Amino acid sequence: MDWQASHPNYDDLDLTFRDLGVSGRGKNSEQGALALFIKKAKRGEIPIGTCLVCSDMSRLTRQEPYKGIKLIQEIWDLGLTLAFTEGRWRGDVLTGKERGIFGQVEAALEAASWEWKSCKNE
Repeated sequence: MDWQASHPNYDDLDLTFRDLGVSGRGKNSEQGALALFIKKAKRGEIPIGTCLVCSDMSRLTRQEPYKGIKLIQEIWDLGLTLAFTEGRWRGDVLTGKERGIFGQVEAALEAASWEWKSCKNE
């Protein structure tokens, strides 16, 4: 999905954060590209209203739901939004104010966490 083309009201900041082949769990979630993104947002280097676009929840984080919800709330509390290009949200911008969003996020986090656990045990 070309997210930018379907959301022309968002400027492309030409920022890319990637941790290729790195799990979004444990210390990697604290030291990787996502941690850098959050640090930049806290320093005001990422404008309020910026949308963090990921393909799916497991690309954002594979933390268990409790920690994942805290992470997502931190992103929302910084005045940022989220979009997932694959799966149930189909690129919709999520602000944290959508009806039933926390239950949906919890279910997506549970699936991403389970995916990590099942891959780790193979």
